[in-house]
Amino acid sequence: RMAVNHDDTNGRAHYFLAVTYARLPGHLRDALRHIERAGQLEPNNAAIWAEQAQMFLAANMASRARRAADHALMLDPTNAKALAVLERLDETDKPQADGLLGRLRRKG
Repeated sequence: RMAVNHDDTNGRAHYFLAVTYARLPGHLRDALRHIERAGQLEPNNAAIWAEQAQMFLAANMASRARRAADHALMLDPTNAKALAVLERLDETDKPQADGLLGRLRRKG
């Protein structure tokens, strides 16, 4: 926090503060604020965008998680963290075959 207070334009400081906040229960909002600031300050840093995607996913903000992961992959197509976020999002987007809609679809 001291690094951010000293230099609010340091993207890496915001990134590391966000990662720290994300590990503390009840501080996800603070983490999101700092990881977004890090992304603004370092828009070409794939690691920041991938971390942002993971945090948005943890906050149940699927569309923002997808956008951040897509941005990370645009910068680094092999970014494992961004790929994992998209994989999890794709899994949750699949319709549940055993739910009411699944039963109705089977009846045709």
